[in-house]
Amino acid sequence: MIQLNQVSFEYKNDEGNLSELALDGINLEIREGEFIAVMGRNGSGKSTFARCLNALLVPTAGEVIVDHMLTSDRDNLIEIRRKVGMVFQNPDNQIVSTTVEREIAFGLENLGVSTPVMHEVVEGTLRRFRLEEYRKHPPHLLSGGEKQRLALAAVMAMNPKYIVFDEPTAMLDPISQQELLNILYDIKSENLKKKTTDQITIIFITQFPEETLRSDRVLILNKGRIAFDDRPEYVFQNIKEIRNMGLDVPIESEIKKMLVEYKGLSLEEVDELFHGL
Repeated sequence: MIQLNQVSFEYKNDEGNLSELALDGINLEIREGEFIAVMGRNGSGKSTFARCLNALLVPTAGEVIVDHMLTSDRDNLIEIRRKVGMVFQNPDNQIVSTTVEREIAFGLENLGVSTPVMHEVVEGTLRRFRLEEYRKHPPHLLSGGEKQRLALAAVMAMNPKYIVFDEPTAMLDPISQQELLNILYDIKSENLKKKTTDQITIIFITQFPEETLRSDRVLILNKGRIAFDDRPEYVFQNIKEIRNMGLDVPIESEIKKMLVEYKGLSLEEVDELFHGL
């Protein structure tokens, strides 16, 4: 479990003084195996929130605890970053190796994985992410979607317990967006077949509301605070409030709200209707 207790983060200005409050007193629990989507307009604190989860940033107030380890304790950094993988919006910011297979092996080498096991994991990861034919390719020659698959593959190879995605589809074409989302949905489906302790938790930050509909929970950040935290079908019933924050809602949610308000159906009846389509 990841816990945030009264977490605030304030950036410093050029003079080194605290000036910009990006997170403001957030309390949150992220449980094993959850698929949590996070939305918010630019400046709402989404990326700051993401970076606090694996100690890339340490709160200026409050505490983040990953499986009983404080992110503020430097002795915990290696283990926390092994448990909490990050996939960024621009994969070029995290790809460091000269070939695809070396990129997948890089993190395993840092973890001290034996050579036979490393080869096995690399081969399995190349197959899973459909990168076998590119194993000897320099990553910079890959397409945007292929680079993003490689970035995720390299993180997954290290067997993290949590993966934080910071707007990973923002720079992708629609086909590559859907390919990446399908991988996340596959992880969610695989979780159902595993013990709780073996499940992968997904924290998925996105600017596209439609990408949140298959999540377990949607968090909406506004001015550094959590404005909503619930299942997608309940969060997106608050259409007016969400739009007042400068965000869109999925078209599906607008239709559902109309059916609830004008046809007198319950939200559960509307969901059943949609699932039958």
